Formats: sequence, C-alpha cells, structure tokens
Amino acid sequence: MKLGEKQIVEVLTKCYPGFAEPILTLQEATIRGQMVFDDMEQVRFALEWECDWPVDVPGYEPVRVPSYRLPGVSYGPLADPDGTKGRDAAGPAISCGEFVRLSRACLLGRELLGAKRWPSLFASRLRHPDDHLAVVEEVLWLGRWRTPKHIRNSYRQNPESEKNVDWRFRCCEMIINLEIKSRRRDWMGVTDGKFYSRDFDSYFDDVLGKFGPRTEVERNVVGVTTFYPPEETLRRATARFLEAHPEIDAIVFWSLHDPEGKRPEVFGSDAGLIRLLLEESSREENHFISAIRHQWRKRDERRALRVDEALAALTRTVKRPSSCDGNPPQIQ
Repeated sequence: MKLGEKQIVEVLTKCYPGFAEPILTLQEATIRGQMVFDDMEQVRFALEWECDWPVDVPGYEPVRVPSYRLPGVSYGPLADPDGTKGRDAAGPAISCGEFVRLSRACLLGRELLGAKRWPSLFASRLRHPDDHLAVVEEVLWLGRWRTPKHIRNSYRQNPESEKNVDWRFRCCEMIINLEIKSRRRDWMGVTDGKFYSRDFDSYFDDVLGKFGPRTEVERNVVGVTTFYPPEETLRRATARFLEAHPEIDAIVFWSLHDPEGKRPEVFGSDAGLIRLLLEESSREENHFISAIRHQWRKRDERRALRVDEALAALTRTVKRPSSCDGNPPQIQ
C-alpha cells in the first residue's frame, strides 16, 4: 500500500519504536515527512510499507526499525535463495529502505543541490531498486563535509577516462573530488567475525579509472559505506591500493556497524587534512541500527549452510518427548 504524507510523518515521529526518545522532534518529523512525500511523488517512486525490523537490545525492549519496499532489489532470500552469492541478507539499507535515512537525504538534497537538481536529476535512479539506496548514500555523504559549496555531480575528473566521479565541490577552500561506494556484501563481516576477510585487491576495482592527476588545491577521495568496520585484512588491501594509485589522496570508511565509535576512519597520505574537513557524525546517524536477517551460516567457511546442513542443525534444536508416545517432537 502506498503511503501518504500523514503516514510518513507518523513513522518518522515514532522512529525508532523502543528507543528511550524519538530520533526527530515532532517539528522535524513533520517537515521531513512532507519533503519525503513530495520528493518521491515528483520522481514517481511509490513509497510502500515493508515492515518493522525488530532488533534485540540486551536489558531493554526490542527496538524496531521501520522500512519501505524496494521491489526487485538484488538482496534478500528471494534474490539469493541458496546464499551462494552472499546476497541472502535482508534488512534496512540492504534489501529495503529506511525512513530516517531517506528523510535526511531529502533534507540535504534540497539544501545542498537545490530544487533544480534534487530530486529530478536522480529520478530514474531513485526508482531503480538497487540504485535507490546508492543515491541515498551519495547524498548522505555530501552532508558529512563542512559546508560544501559549488557542488557538481557526475564530474569528469580524469580526462583520459569516460568514468565520472560522483561529486566535485569546494570545502574550506579545498576542491574535493569524491567517489562513493556502498559495500552491502560487507554484512558478512558482522556474522563471520574473525573468519571474514577483505584482503583482496578487487575490493577497489570499481574505483579504477575514476581519478586523474590533481592540482595543489584538489584532493581525490573515495568514500566507502560498509556494514563492517575496517579490520586488519581491509587495512592491508587499502594500503596496497593507495600505494599503487598515488592519484588518490584518501579513502574514508563509514561503517553502519560501529560498536567502538571509530567512524569515519580515514586512510591515505592526506588523512589528517581530510579528517579536518569532515563533520562529526550526526545524532540520527549514530542511532541508526542495522538489522540484518540472513540464512544460517558456516562462519569458518564463510558461506550459507546447505539444505542438508540446515536440516541437521534444525534437528539439533528439537527437543525429543520425554516418553515415546508416537507424537512428533516439538520445536522450541
């Protein structure tokens, strides 16, 4: 069912149910709810309710994360029923949208890009089930810099390539060329822990060719949204990539799962300068909860359980009846 403006406002007013206090004030929720409704109407994206994603919080009642549908998205149990592609996970910012993040993107889009560009220039991408989340991330990244000005989108920074970077803007008298990448498959790091590795050069393949030479007043930066903070394997891959590509000044990682409060983490020759140009994480981004549902996994082999393995695991959770009365066992 398509959501109306009042329904969107109501959802934003209560976000996130189970929290001690709302993320947005009533006034903020009302203003943003109208923005979301008007902007999605303009690009003809039908905002439909998905579900509340429950997240258990030890010692507290479960927190629920409201979400909206992305029909045809390439993540979730239907998109990857065997879990062989690492896309069997579902949850907000993976297989569906999240209302507060969308509302912040609409707010930033209007403030930083203006009515002539937002949301009309991104209409087709916002309607696409996978590009929709990418657009939200790209606009959220703009809001992480100190008062960006003279913003240009899809900028040809490398004259020898047909590839464009996502953004070019001025920040504190410095020109930033920024390419954004979302690593949804990094959700496996949350589940596999120490068995998860990103120590492979192809992690950055989709950045190749984006950047060319820079001037003294420019910095080339890659922003990566991930579900799992950088650990030793990703640090090694990042160091190799930066050494092989001196045209890139810094890589900034923004982890949605940030238990130690380290985001953003910045690597590169100009990491110190880039940190100074970045804003502190906003309250609403700090309170975002990444709910992830996925198939049972074999962590040491970094894969989903096969059907026979899943059945065996399920069998082990079944309690046998105290007497052999011929009744089937009850699953607890």
